[in-house]
Amino acid sequence: MGFIFYLSSLPEIPGPAAVTEHSHLGHFLIYSVLGILLRRAMPALHPAVSIASGFLYGVSDEFHQHFVPPRSASLDDVAVDLAGVISGVVLFWRLRRQD
Repeated sequence: MGFIFYLSSLPEIPGPAAVTEHSHLGHFLIYSVLGILLRRAMPALHPAVSIASGFLYGVSDEFHQHFVPPRSASLDDVAVDLAGVISGVVLFWRLRRQD
């Protein structure tokens, strides 16, 4: 979450053109990792708690980004963040199920 906050604080995101030019891809990948980490951190809780936590963080991240010039907040980004978190939680569950 700290890394995401740091990236949201930057006026321009560094990185490969494929990720920075298509910010939805970057959002999806980073929030997928967040979903995996949240699920791993809260194994005793229902997966919906990890998903809700990631979603709420995505909302707060967009709110924060709104105050960083020239960045802006976007509901599309929140939706992509949520999709990433859900994907990460499901991926974690599938990998754990194979053990």
